Parts: sequence; structure tokens; C-alpha cells
Amino acid sequence: MAAPASLVASPLFSRPAPSEIEPDEMEEIYIPPQQPARRTITSAQGQWVVNEYLSRQSSNDISWILDLYGSRVRYYAKGRVGQSAIRADKQAYVSRWPSRTNTLASGVRPQPTDGGATLRFDYDFTVAGGGRDRSGRAWAELDVADGDSGSYRIVGERGGVY
Repeated sequence: MAAPASLVASPLFSRPAPSEIEPDEMEEIYIPPQQPARRTITSAQGQWVVNEYLSRQSSNDISWILDLYGSRVRYYAKGRVGQSAIRADKQAYVSRWPSRTNTLASGVRPQPTDGGATLRFDYDFTVAGGGRDRSGRAWAELDVADGDSGSYRIVGERGGVY
């Protein structure tokens, strides 16, 4: 059986030249194809994404909020969803709490991932609507990846209230 094209003889070890080794004695290793270089998100870029996220979450303009998201997002316990599911969730929240403010309450340090970074942070919130109001501290984790035109897009969102 011939070896797949993706398997090659290992040049990494000090061994006799392949011409001196019987074919059945050659060790084969898999060398994965090269992946395109990905940008590393800096602390300043992570801070910008978080500030933009918090600012937009205080807006009632759902389209402006959704501009930060990729086309498919790992969204809380819902798993991978499209923007229509995120739109419905954000619209329900805006309807319930039409007045919202969010203020960053911690630092932001990007944790590199295969396709970008995870940004974890705490924030203070105040929401009001229908004669009710609530305030407190919450946490969020945003998975961000390279988007169009050199921007970053949210491809995962998790969080909760302390």
C-alpha cells in the first residue's frame, strides 16, 4: 500500500540517507499543511473590542450591536447560532430593559486561541424598564476572530451575573 502524499519520510532525525534504507524500514510522519498566519490580538485591541461591546450593549440599535458579531456564534447555552437568533435574543432584552448602562470593572487580557483570542472581563450594569430596575456586577467571555477588513468579530459569547 502506497503512503498518502501527506506522509513523508522524516528529515528531522540523524539517519542514513533514504537511499540507504529499505522502504519498509522508513519511519513516516505526518506534516500538516501550513496554515495562513493569524494576527495576534493585542491588549489594546482587546480593550477596544470590550469597550465597543459594552457601549453597543447599552444601545437600542440592534443592527449596530450585531455589527460586532460573526455570521455564526457560539452563543451561551444555545450552541452555534446565526445572527437571527442573536437578534431575537438581544431584541427581547432591549424590550425588557430599554434603559441599560454597562461599565468595565476589570482589566482585559486576551488569551490566544487557534483563531483569535478569548477576552474575559467583569462589568457593572444597571438596567431599567417597566417600573423596575436592577444593578450589579456580571462577567463575560467573548471569543473573537479575524473579521472582514482587518477587524475582529465576536464568534463566541458567554457570561453571567455574580
